Amino acid sequence: MVQKRNKKNKPIFRTIIAFLLLVPWLIFLINFLKIPEKGLLVLEGRFNIGNLSFPDKNDKILLKGEKVIGEFISKYPNLGIVAVRFDTFYRINDDWLTFRFKEKGATGWSYQADYKTDQFQPKELFPFGFPLISDSNNKTYIFEIESQLGKKKEGEIENFVAIDEKYPVFVSRHVFTKQEFMGNLKKFTYFLTKKPANLLKNGMGTDDNEYHQPLFIVKPLNLLGDEIFRFYSCVCLFPLFYYLLALKLKNNCRLLGLIFLPIFIADVFLLNRNSDYLLLSIIIIGIIYLIQYPPTKKILLPLFLILLFSASIFTIFKQDMIAERITIWLYLLLLIFAIYQILPQKTVNFIKKIIANI
Repeated sequence: MVQKRNKKNKPIFRTIIAFLLLVPWLIFLINFLKIPEKGLLVLEGRFNIGNLSFPDKNDKILLKGEKVIGEFISKYPNLGIVAVRFDTFYRINDDWLTFRFKEKGATGWSYQADYKTDQFQPKELFPFGFPLISDSNNKTYIFEIESQLGKKKEGEIENFVAIDEKYPVFVSRHVFTKQEFMGNLKKFTYFLTKKPANLLKNGMGTDDNEYHQPLFIVKPLNLLGDEIFRFYSCVCLFPLFYYLLALKLKNNCRLLGLIFLPIFIADVFLLNRNSDYLLLSIIIIGIIYLIQYPPTKKILLPLFLILLFSASIFTIFKQDMIAERITIWLYLLLLIFAIYQILPQKTVNFIKKIIANI
């Protein structure tokens, strides 16, 4: 009788657990949409390196007096920000950049301001704001960024930033308000009646497509094209994905250990972001995995040695960032194993019982 009741309750428990694991992503989504430049009523146009021209095509750094010029077609009204991705070379640079902006064909610059480079973040988009242009859709705009103090000389401290080529190299941001839609039926229907376009391609970050679609369709695809949104969505949804995969594999859950391999490769070689939530998730999931499938010295010792050897090799070849990330994974593995070793047997049995019931 008890077993039958447990079987009936399992789907309910699994649904509750799945929802609880989804909550971190929902919290992230709400907070993400509260960011002014990422809000629900903000749309982005994304552009690649081909929309920029440099003094030297083979060199993207900005030295004193050098200018980078950008040109793009605005596909939305309400243009108010152009955000450009810079490489700071992981140092604080003491330079000033002059940003100028105008519509193509205009005789003078409509906006100009100076910005200190010490506030730039490495390989991140930096926003240059200007007065909102309500009728910006289907118009071509030009902007110019000029270095005032950038220098690169042998024997001197390097002091310059560069344009980072990672896509999108720059974005245009278009800001709408609820008041606009409430007081302007024409602007509201703008989002609901535009002609079809290649939505999926555009939403995943193609820079040369039309943005003529309803807001409720364009905004989700616009979010998918945002690197920060994709990264933290994957991080927040990782525990849920692991849980659903465990339910799918059932008796073959030992294979779940392989899920850490692509995460390791992505974290070490592909990503330049860190997340405490991801580290915490890996620690907790790693401990649960070891409780289910106790490790052996034949597996653990070679794994420790491989990570230690790899970190040393990358250090020798001066790939310090990669070596540092591998070392973090080595510490994570040691921490997971140490916690597993000191867990009381009663706690281990209790966790096993919970896992068996869900």
